[in-house]
Amino acid sequence: MCFGLIKEVVSCAKKLAGKKKINFQISTNGTLLDDKTDYLEKHKNISISLSLDGDYSASAVNRRGISEKAYKNIINNKKITSLKGLVVNMVIAPGQAASFHDNFLYLQQKGFKKFNFLPAYFVLWKKNQLKELISGFDRVYDLYKKNKKTMILPKNTEVSGRLVFFNEGIVVDHNGDIFFNNAVLSERFHSLRSKFKAGNISNIKEKDLLLRLKRYRSYDPMLLLKKQTPRNIFLSTMLADRILSRFIRKLTGK
Repeated sequence: MCFGLIKEVVSCAKKLAGKKKINFQISTNGTLLDDKTDYLEKHKNISISLSLDGDYSASAVNRRGISEKAYKNIINNKKITSLKGLVVNMVIAPGQAASFHDNFLYLQQKGFKKFNFLPAYFVLWKKNQLKELISGFDRVYDLYKKNKKTMILPKNTEVSGRLVFFNEGIVVDHNGDIFFNNAVLSERFHSLRSKFKAGNISNIKEKDLLLRLKRYRSYDPMLLLKKQTPRNIFLSTMLADRILSRFIRKLTGK
């Protein structure tokens, strides 16, 4: 995490925004957060998306490169767990579906309060793993219902979109290329960059960007992702997403 750059971006964006309210979100594995908590507490408009999937062995499955020592420094740091803008981004891989409920309980008992649940997308889910995922979400749902006065609803209840796993919005890559979703940042869909590209910040005009945005909104981007994905993997991804959606609808009553 290049925190000096983050500070510059926050400062610059605030000046450009003027009186408009602007919010920031930082995604991190948490290894360099320990000495940044004071700054983050002062800036209430910065939220942190922290990648954790359970205990160390569970997190190491999906989060390569984090040592057990670094992991313990994160989960045992009360300044991190108490950050008001903190959301735990919890990935549930097919092989972890059976232990999903226990992994959630572990992180909750460590002091983490708000979660964003992500069943692994664009991977193959077997039938028994999907059943385990349903069971895990049902058990987590029971916890939320029993403790609805004290537990914070997951971030999943605040967002929705046309793409599973990925987000739609203005995305600027490191070279200035502009896209209307972040699917192209994934290696699996890198070949779709030319189809999703809206232009480059160095030369695009606002009217052209708005015109291309209107054109983008006129079609379903999931169709392009579907063409790039093996049929069995795409179908299992959609089933996992339906299980998550079912859980969210039960929580919200919608």
